[in-house]
Amino acid sequence: MKFSHKVFLSTLIIIALMFSIGSSVLMDSVFRAAMKREERSALDENQMLRFSFVTAVTSADNAAGYGIDRQSESVIRRIAWSLENSNGYCIRVSDAQHNTIYVSKTFRGGKDLARQAEDGQRVWLCFADETGHYIQSACSVTAGGGVFYLENLRNVSSVVDEQRQYLRLYQLLALCLIGLSTVIMLALSAYLTRPMHRLSAVSRRIAKGEYQLRCAPVSHDEIGALTEDFNDMADSLETKIRQLEDASRRQEDFIASFAHELKTPMTSIIGYSDMLRGQSLPPEQQFKAANYIYTEGKRLESLSYKLLDIIVYRRYDAQRDPLPIKTLLEELAAVLRPSFAEYGVALTLSAEEGVVLGESDLLKSMLVNLCDNARKASAEGSTVSMEGAWEKDGVYRITVRDQGCGIATEELKHITEPFYMVDKSRARAQNGAGLGLTLCAAIAALHDTALEFESEPGRGTAVSVRLKGAKGEKA
Repeated sequence: MKFSHKVFLSTLIIIALMFSIGSSVLMDSVFRAAMKREERSALDENQMLRFSFVTAVTSADNAAGYGIDRQSESVIRRIAWSLENSNGYCIRVSDAQHNTIYVSKTFRGGKDLARQAEDGQRVWLCFADETGHYIQSACSVTAGGGVFYLENLRNVSSVVDEQRQYLRLYQLLALCLIGLSTVIMLALSAYLTRPMHRLSAVSRRIAKGEYQLRCAPVSHDEIGALTEDFNDMADSLETKIRQLEDASRRQEDFIASFAHELKTPMTSIIGYSDMLRGQSLPPEQQFKAANYIYTEGKRLESLSYKLLDIIVYRRYDAQRDPLPIKTLLEELAAVLRPSFAEYGVALTLSAEEGVVLGESDLLKSMLVNLCDNARKASAEGSTVSMEGAWEKDGVYRITVRDQGCGIATEELKHITEPFYMVDKSRARAQNGAGLGLTLCAAIAALHDTALEFESEPGRGTAVSVRLKGAKGEKA
């Protein structure tokens, strides 16, 4: 069963129950109050009947000069007839032996109350028969030296009929109100649950792959808050899915690139090994084959070491100590200049004094890789510069700048990925595997910073890293 139908049915049942209970209590209270009034009226009639009967009998006794008990019953009948016609009472008069002396034609005796009306007490009862509903009351009276029993009957059928009329009116009104409530509750439940239907529809479409979909908020209540939470969840889900897709793509690219990098040296190693094993070669060719095997083996060794370094550095918690950065850069430049000179590339240094927080060996490894990449991208006769300067926020920026071919904008976001090489032929010719910048990015992350690239095709590339200065150093 749909939630809107549950809301509709539960609300309709509650309305019907509350309306029924309330109306029943109200109608019962009104009916009881009306019957109480009728009972009081019946007792008042009985009291007036008693007073009038005693007065009439006393007057008749005084006029006759002898006791009423010695009079004929005709006198009593005449008095009763007179009381019936003058006051409109429906009565029955009985003697001391409960023999009926006079009874109205319309009198309906539900029970012989006269036998219960002793010692001047008044009794009454309500009863119904095929002709209607009545209240019967009775009392005993002593008059003219005799004891008589007076009973009067009051027709209360109009009260019962009125109650029945109200009941029919209530039933009709209840049906109308329930019908109206049904229409209103159906519309209201559909309106209140409409945002939930939208959420359900959007969630199904998101489950099918439309991760960009969102549900527009429709109110500022709990459902509106639920919609906002749903959208936040969808944002987080989309982000996670994109991250997983990117991670999966990077993993696939990594495996493909790693397999490709292994393929070339392994092919050379296997080929030259087979040549040495199956043929008798002159010493020069043997040396050449062995040299190829050695060179490619060293390349595989370098590749494995760099992969291991990347894995280790991503899990490593570096201990950062104060380092005199200018001294570190000068030592590094002195070590690198001879290898740069072999390729006809000059290395210059311009650095400000200062102390930064970092781990010396890691920073040297990162800067060596950055300088080596700059040297590989530089043509013979060009210059690679290493610069160090303080910035206003107390951060020391180190920049390695080359005059090489530069990097296209669309490739800049990929260059720190494992095995990614902008110029694959040049990189492999110089024993590159596309892991240097990945290693540098991991080291930078250990120092709570990141590599920053500025490049333009044909005008060279600048790679910067920002290191925190030690306390007390200039900003």
